[in-house]
Amino acid sequence: MDTYTLPLYQKSSLKKSLKFLYLFFVLFFLILSILIFIFITKENPIMGIVFSLILLVFSIFFMYLFINIEILKKFEIEITYEYIKITTPFIKKFALWKDIYNIQIYNYQNNPMLSFLLIKDLNKKTKSSICNNLNSLLGIPPTSFQISLNLFKDIDMEKLYNTIIMQLDKVAVNDTDVITDISNNIYNRPNNNLIKSIILSFIFTLIIGIIYGFSIYKLESNYLIIPILGSLLIISVFNKYYLEKSFKLSIRCLVGFICSLQVPISIISMLFIDLKSLLPHTKLLMILKMLKSDVKYIIYNPIDHFLLFLIFIVCFGIGFVYGRVSKKNSEENSEYLDI
Repeated sequence: MDTYTLPLYQKSSLKKSLKFLYLFFVLFFLILSILIFIFITKENPIMGIVFSLILLVFSIFFMYLFINIEILKKFEIEITYEYIKITTPFIKKFALWKDIYNIQIYNYQNNPMLSFLLIKDLNKKTKSSICNNLNSLLGIPPTSFQISLNLFKDIDMEKLYNTIIMQLDKVAVNDTDVITDISNNIYNRPNNNLIKSIILSFIFTLIIGIIYGFSIYKLESNYLIIPILGSLLIISVFNKYYLEKSFKLSIRCLVGFICSLQVPISIISMLFIDLKSLLPHTKLLMILKMLKSDVKYIIYNPIDHFLLFLIFIVCFGIGFVYGRVSKKNSEENSEYLDI
């Protein structure tokens, strides 16, 4: 078994393709920021300045990453006989081998990741929570900290894997009671509560739908990313209090329907805000009648509002397919090397 000689100090370095990619993002966001500032600021000064500044921040961020990865080499992996340490410009993580529950090298969207789960974080990272459920839906395993191995072009993943196995085997915990207690608490979740899941999911749907509608009205653009990310968040909320033991068509349809409700809620909130701003002194009852008329027009003219109906179907599809099915198969969708 081929392993690294310890201590191992590995500094960051990018492949040529990734160097070009980082520099491309720097120039892309910079040029886009300049173009938006020049052309959009004339028509809408506030919107132009805000978006150009946001894009400029992205450009600076990618330049900052490139300098720290490739020039200053601020990303480091250090492995000794006693510990493993990950250093970045943002954070430093240090762990003794005896404090590590497991380590995974997994592939996330063609990006190999080195992930650590510490014993002290086991219950926190594996319990049923919105954040953990969302990570599970995205194919991210429970982790205390992780780093992309794409930042280290000279590292041999197989040798790294073998080295980590060797060190963990040397400091394996002998207390089987501790291991049994830890193992029995993995993904420990409360009893299923379907009613609570539905209520909380609907509340989140209502909030996201209103935000989505307000963004359409205020920004005068339909940002599809809002309902898509909203659907993932709604599924995570639902799974916090209810997780199917097997595939159930009724539950999948229910989750899909709740996710799709973002669209009608956003339409109603957008139209209400628009009518209220145009007719500030009109009575609420009259506003509601006009709102009802506008909603009917949208329903009876689906071709003119094709995008809205498409988003409705997409949100339903995400809720129907992504929840239980994705969680069940998440490990199959990523390549794991469990240690």
